Amino acid sequence: MNLTFASQHSALFSTGMEKSGDMYINRFNRLVIMQMIRNMNIVILAFLLILTGCFGLADDSVSDDAEGQTATGDGTTTPSTTDVNNPPFISDNSILNNLELTLHDDQMTIDTATGEEILVGFWYNLYHAVLDIDGDSITAGWDTDLDGTIDTATTNASGFTLVYVPIENFHTLDNEYDSDVSIATVAFIAQDEHGLGSVIFVDVIGSDDYLNDDDDGGLMLYVFSGTDAPDRTLADGSTDKGAVIVTMTQGSDLGWASITIKASVDGAASVTVPMCDATTEINCWESADSDTTNWNVGEAVTVDTSCDGTCVVEVTILNSREGVTLDTSTIDSE
Repeated sequence: MNLTFASQHSALFSTGMEKSGDMYINRFNRLVIMQMIRNMNIVILAFLLILTGCFGLADDSVSDDAEGQTATGDGTTTPSTTDVNNPPFISDNSILNNLELTLHDDQMTIDTATGEEILVGFWYNLYHAVLDIDGDSITAGWDTDLDGTIDTATTNASGFTLVYVPIENFHTLDNEYDSDVSIATVAFIAQDEHGLGSVIFVDVIGSDDYLNDDDDGGLMLYVFSGTDAPDRTLADGSTDKGAVIVTMTQGSDLGWASITIKASVDGAASVTVPMCDATTEINCWESADSDTTNWNVGEAVTVDTSCDGTCVVEVTILNSREGVTLDTSTIDSE
């Protein structure tokens, strides 16, 4: 195409104006769209403010107060602690409830068939301290079988409680002395009137003398000696020849509640020998010592057996609480 200089310049100017016009139009369109989006955002924000009640157009009764706030008369809210509930707090009583201090006594029963004492449980003095900072009433006590139910209740905020733990709740720990140590765990539970609760655990041991350890920390050895006893004259005038005398020559005071005496005559099966009383004079044991609670070192105990003549009597002394044989004495009885 042949164009003069003037026509060429005019064509270029015309094309540039067209291009420049398109750019202005596009920019204008973008500005219009952005303004429309801004207006929509303003409208949406205004609706949100109205719905949330910021302009006072919403009914306050529609929404509840936030947790921890209480509505006032002028429509505002103030912080409140009346709706916040805390569980009871239980003190860590591990110092007072340690294994060496808690045991109070053992619980024994008598086997009516054999007359032998049987260990059925232990008593413990256990300490607790509990507090509810909300001032709620508390239900508290000791759970001895860990079933979540209080077995021994208490109403005191702190103090000692005598708690019984049955023998079946214990677990046996084997040790180097071929004897058994029994361990159980109990729980102190505290629950407020709203149902919130707390718990702590306390371990208890089923022995107060730790395998009868002596002061040096070693295993206490008990030694008993035996000798034939003089013939005895019974209440009916008859003569009893089957008695022997057994004396503790080494050891420490041992409670009668923990002792079982068994006797065997001429190799026969051993039988448990009960304590003599007003109705039992033969095949029983008796002591003249003033201490009726313990068998003391040097104390002699008369053990009557079924021997009637010359016999070999074997007397075995057991710590029935620990399940330990302390000593066996073999005596020639005539």
